[in-house]
Amino acid sequence: MRVKTEHLIPGCILSKDIYKKGETPIAKKKTVLREKHIDMLSRFLIDDVLVEVKLEDGRLFNPEGIIQEENLLLRDNDLDVKDVSPFKATYIHAVEKYKAMFQQWRGGMKINSYAVRLLVTELCNLKPTKEDLISLYQLSTIKEYDAHHAIARSIISITIGKELKLKQNEQLQLGMSALLADAGMARLSIRSTSSEKLKVYEMKELHEHPLYSYDMLKLVKGVTVEAKLGVLQHHERIDGSGYPHRVTGEKIHLYGKVIAVADTFHAMCCDRTYIRRKSPYEALEVLNKDCFGLLDPVVMATIIQLLNELKIGEKVRLTNGEEGVIVYLQANEPTRPSLRMSKTNELFQLTSTRSLFIDSIVRE
Repeated sequence: MRVKTEHLIPGCILSKDIYKKGETPIAKKKTVLREKHIDMLSRFLIDDVLVEVKLEDGRLFNPEGIIQEENLLLRDNDLDVKDVSPFKATYIHAVEKYKAMFQQWRGGMKINSYAVRLLVTELCNLKPTKEDLISLYQLSTIKEYDAHHAIARSIISITIGKELKLKQNEQLQLGMSALLADAGMARLSIRSTSSEKLKVYEMKELHEHPLYSYDMLKLVKGVTVEAKLGVLQHHERIDGSGYPHRVTGEKIHLYGKVIAVADTFHAMCCDRTYIRRKSPYEALEVLNKDCFGLLDPVVMATIIQLLNELKIGEKVRLTNGEEGVIVYLQANEPTRPSLRMSKTNELFQLTSTRSLFIDSIVRE
């Protein structure tokens, strides 16, 4: 979004290079603004800049001085075409399509499996990088969380399916299952699951959404029995603590197991008003440690391998804002490397401070 310089605050992150004269930017994209940067922009008479919708600490940035109409999706008039990758462009388009579908379901229309197949085929044809996958949460918003969650869950599920060597049509059906898993939300009286903490009776109703989703799909052609099972079982847990039927172990279909992991990971990473988001690396750690016995271990190992892109020599930012360079990777704790801290040049073992996590990789 485009914001007046006078309304910038420390912690804002530039979403585009800033030029005054010549070919060298005076401030590069992804720069985390400090007071000195904001002062510099004022001295250079820069009236407004493009910044990300979230601050360095993950909070949404809601300034007064937004130039263009606020929309937390990326806009063509905010970014040059070269700045929007094919992956992000497809993602944004898919979110808009899903929103339109969901409104149709809410109005009582049946699920159009052909339209869903076309949309998921686009997602299957994507070739996301690790950075694309682990930064999906950055595209999500509180207001439109449900639509973003459906598309991100489908993309992550498809990617896991490819890694598990599923056949092409199985990947498609898995992606459709992941996309439609929350279709039953359209039948609920609850209008949003992300804007505020739900009351007890609302939570009870929410736990029925897999049943509603399955019911909407029962007579729909073009969606396999396995995909329908994935929809029904995506909130079941290996130990029987899930819902709606408290199914256990091998009674849960593979699609349900994959979607459960994708769903859990993306939900943990996203902002909701009633819960603090976790960094992707904290979310991976939760999957690795706290979800043992709840989610399928093979699927969990697969997503950790897919998303953990940490390498020796990379600069990372911690959840307290400090930065350091990775000097050693722990085999048994892949998200907690040893760092050479940028400010002090001291060696820091991330395993020694459990309240700190890696927030992101610093792209120079």
